[in-house]
Amino acid sequence: MMLLWTVMTAHGATFSRVPDWPELAGRSHAVVQGVVVAADVFPTPQGVATRYEIEVDEVIAGPRDQAVQLVLPGGRAGDLVQRYGGVPLWDVGDEVVVFVPAAGPAMLAGVLTVDGGELVDPLGRPDPVRTVAELRERLGGAVVAPLE
Repeated sequence: MMLLWTVMTAHGATFSRVPDWPELAGRSHAVVQGVVVAADVFPTPQGVATRYEIEVDEVIAGPRDQAVQLVLPGGRAGDLVQRYGGVPLWDVGDEVVVFVPAAGPAMLAGVLTVDGGELVDPLGRPDPVRTVAELRERLGGAVVAPLE
């Protein structure tokens, strides 16, 4: 099992430039498609965050991990919903694609939702991919980074 942490800041995440797909894969240990099997919300100084466990169904690039854990800012806790721009809120059963980082925090640019077979990119990139098959083709042999 691979454990990933996304660092939350008081001001949220910012990007000077959103990386393209091959560049994002090059910064990643693996690119996986799977299903959210657990979503646990917990308090933070900024509000709430959610720890997701993702059961891996397919490895798009890199080595096979059976499960991935990922912490993203925001979440649902009772009647409270806290959202951050560009960060998805997933439910148990959601199909997702994650670019697993080689080292350090998860890249918010690399968390996608699969909805009805279509990829939903919360960042709305200028070079969108519509399906997992198109992402696989776009990455076509992309080299992923080794774990440090």
